Amino acid sequence: MKRIGIVLSFIAAAATVASGPAWAGVWHPLTQKNISVTITVTPSPVAYVPRTVAQAVRNPAPQPGLLAHLNPAALSAYHMVAQAGPTQGNVPVTINVQLDPTAQYLHIVGNTTVLNAGYGSNIYPCAYTVYADSPYLWRVEDWVYGSANGASIPFPTYAYPTQGDLGWLAEGITTSFAPFANAGGPGEMAWKGAANVAQSVCVDLQLTVPSTISAGTYSASLTYSLEFYY
Repeated sequence: MKRIGIVLSFIAAAATVASGPAWAGVWHPLTQKNISVTITVTPSPVAYVPRTVAQAVRNPAPQPGLLAHLNPAALSAYHMVAQAGPTQGNVPVTINVQLDPTAQYLHIVGNTTVLNAGYGSNIYPCAYTVYADSPYLWRVEDWVYGSANGASIPFPTYAYPTQGDLGWLAEGITTSFAPFANAGGPGEMAWKGAANVAQSVCVDLQLTVPSTISAGTYSASLTYSLEFYY
């Protein structure tokens, strides 16, 4: 009887593991995405470029013939298609398809590619949209990529304990701008969602350009992380 009980207990435990994650009652990282920020202080614009698009521009596909076998309807915002202008002659179209199996849970869509940045406070409604979803209770966290406590990070994000000049507001969720966490991951919780309830959240940005900042181009990289609770 004792051996039978042990066998039954083992079968029950195996069934529990097979039915879901092996962890319980804690937050677990699922995926994360970066969005690059390029800032050119007045009178030039500010441009927000998703990192995946930047990679696609730098690394075009080596086999243009693949395009003929692709279904255009199957392409999404995560596929970068580049084509030469008519003045450059008959140049083949190249395509770079970057598979992202976690995009169904978290992805970022840039809504505005050029923003004017003057000295003082600048506000940009819905600069980009963050989509998040998970089969379990989930949360989105954000922070400045590459930053850490005591690191040397320039304008606009700086490094902890100096507060950054770039802030965010999640439309419909938060009511005031908060600076991006600049002491590295895991950052700060931006918002939380229920299991199997997807959210597309517009992120408003606030950029403060101090009068002491020289005209020129500056850059930063922001990270969004999706975690689930189980």
